[in-house]
Amino acid sequence: MTFCNRYSRFLDSLGMEVVVATPRKTRTISQSERKSDERDALVLARLGRVDRNLLSPIVHGSEETQHDLLQIKLRDNLVRARVALINSVRFSLKSLGYRVSNISSERFHKLVVEELPESVRALIAHSVASIAELTARIRALEISIARLASEKYPQTIYLQQISGVGPITSL
Repeated sequence: MTFCNRYSRFLDSLGMEVVVATPRKTRTISQSERKSDERDALVLARLGRVDRNLLSPIVHGSEETQHDLLQIKLRDNLVRARVALINSVRFSLKSLGYRVSNISSERFHKLVVEELPESVRALIAHSVASIAELTARIRALEISIARLASEKYPQTIYLQQISGVGPITSL
């Protein structure tokens, strides 16, 4: 939970009205040449007094929903790390004069070694092992996300009826 979430929830629990402004939408403050916390607070207060919609207020999801969303974000980070590692292996092999066929990310660690001589396999063994580990962790998160979608968010089943839409997209 971010700093903003924690304090907005705390103030809300005390019965205070909380408005969380979207920083990118408050250009009056971000593009000001005379910046200070005091001036920024004054501008926010004036915008809020005139029309709160000028602040493009954010409504935070529940803590539980944000926790559930974290699984999707973690999976995304692992997928990005795997892609970066695969690209690194491809680049390294290319610099040695080896071209690797276009293998899916999920199967890369299994098939890349089949295309290479033993001496080259040893060079990339650690990276391939890391790719295999990332793939296993991604798969575990995908199973967890699918379970989460079906058990906690049953409405996602309607979106999953669309071709190409799975648990991650439907959530």
